[in-house]
This record gives sequence, structure tokens and C-alpha cells, in this order.
Amino acid sequence: MAADLLNELDAGDVELFFNDFKLLMRLAVETDREYGRADYSIGANMPKYEEYIDLFNKKYPGVLVTPSENFERRFLPEIFIKSEKSVRETFFNSAAKIHRVKAISASGCLHKDSVEDEVQFKKEIAKIKNKLCIQYYGIKSLTVFLSYSPHREMVEICYDPKTVCDKDGPEFKVIAYYAIKDSDINYEILLEPLGENFTSNVFGMDTSTGGKGPLR
Repeated sequence: MAADLLNELDAGDVELFFNDFKLLMRLAVETDREYGRADYSIGANMPKYEEYIDLFNKKYPGVLVTPSENFERRFLPEIFIKSEKSVRETFFNSAAKIHRVKAISASGCLHKDSVEDEVQFKKEIAKIKNKLCIQYYGIKSLTVFLSYSPHREMVEICYDPKTVCDKDGPEFKVIAYYAIKDSDINYEILLEPLGENFTSNVFGMDTSTGGKGPLR
């Protein structure tokens, strides 16, 4: 079995980031829901959500989190990697080190281009420009999608809110890797109290936009 991407990081830092990130997504999903149903709570919660993002970025300066510019996703945050300037570098420096890669696609749409087909794999590597979809063997959350943002001049991790908080999934691992590795974490910033101050009870909410069960 290949070495896990997060093994080189401090386990305590990974656990801390997981809890803070999971709460970020809970707040994001709840704010998004409130907006969608014109809930009066959004007036009180929106400033708290924005404050959480601001403090999250200060606590983990290795990544940049911003509210989405895509209307359909509204308040679900966009997540950018500050230290990588290309999708290719991001793939080789992080995503390629998660488990065993099954397939990649430089077009962003996966077909049957398994890495076991060495010729096809080399062709896809050569075509990598501004986006890449990677699929893995043997894990529940199978894919991660990377896209270069000319506006931010950074690589964005385009995630599924239903799977991004899967601690064993590739989306979370890539985000956590860059949030922690070579990043001066500000341990004095405590994020959980902001979640407790939301007018809605976000604790126990699923990150899925349609789910109601507890988030693992």
C-alpha cells in the first residue's frame, strides 16, 4: 500500500484541521440553506460565517477560502492552494501521492483511461493544463478535481460537499495537506465558539445540501 499523503504531517494538526474544516462546511451548508429558503436567521448568521472564514484563513494561511462566486453554490466556499501555481505541480506534489491512482483526465471528464494503460496515462500527463480529474482505487470517495483559476492565479480544489469532509477521501487530504504543510498555523485562534454562536444549531448537521443526518 502506498504511503498516505498525510503521514508526514503531525497527527494532532490533522485532527485540529479536520474539526475546524468540518465546522466550516457545516456553517457554509446551513448559511446556504438559509439563503435558499429566505430564512430570517441569515441576517444574523451571515456576518458570523464571514468572520469564521476570515479567521480560518488567518489560522491556516496555506490555503485561501472564499465564498463561492457561483450563484448555484452561493455560500459554499471555494478553496485555493496558495503554494502551487499549476495543476500539474499540484498533481505530482500531492494528489498523486494519495493511495493508488486509477485514472486521470486532463479534460476533467474521466473515461476508462486507467493508469495501467501506460501509453494513455502518459498522453493525459502531457495534456495537463488548467484542469485535472483524478480517480483512485480502493477508497469510498473516489475522485478529486483540480482547476487553475486565472483570476486568483492559484489552483482550486473543486469539491463535492457530500464527500469533502470524508477524512479518508482525496478531497479532504489534499486540502489538509496544503493547510498544514509548511504553514504557520495560528493555534491561538479558536474557531469552535463562532459555530456555537450561530442562531441555528449547526452541530450535527450533514454537509450534504439535502441530508439531515449527522456528519461523521
